[in-house]
Amino acid sequence: MTTPEPASPARTLPGGLTVVVLALRFGTELALVGGAAWAASTRPRVVVVAVAAGILAALAVAAVWGVAIAPNSRRRLADPLRLALEIVLFLVVAGGLAAVGHLPAAVVLAVAGVVAAVGVRFVEPAERAGVPPAEADERAHVPPPEPDGQLRRPRGPGRGRRRR
Repeated sequence: MTTPEPASPARTLPGGLTVVVLALRFGTELALVGGAAWAASTRPRVVVVAVAAGILAALAVAAVWGVAIAPNSRRRLADPLRLALEIVLFLVVAGGLAAVGHLPAAVVLAVAGVVAAVGVRFVEPAERAGVPPAEADERAHVPPPEPDGQLRRPRGPGRGRRRR
């Protein structure tokens, strides 16, 4: 439950490789949710139960990802624990795929997911957000405005007037 820490300059990737890592990351996130749905919906023989199981599994994985791992989450875990949770999610879903007979998909998901989870740690946080490095440097070095102690009325039509 901490804010993301800035990466050191020695840990950054070249621009082209950053795009590859982020694309792999996005693909593995989608494959994780899809793999959970696929694994959960394979065993049940009743179609309604299979669809419900697939939807519930996908929602569960997406909920865990959205709360604990997503970059904009208010409850995002600190990095060592977040990395461990990501790897566990990929391995659990891969294990589920392997258990229902989809071994090649399980291996690909596990390897690509772990590589993407580790690789994204070497991408600058500003690059993850899609901000060009020059703008990120400018934003990081802009001092906050100094308060002058005066309150000003809002400008524009209808602003600053009380409604009766």
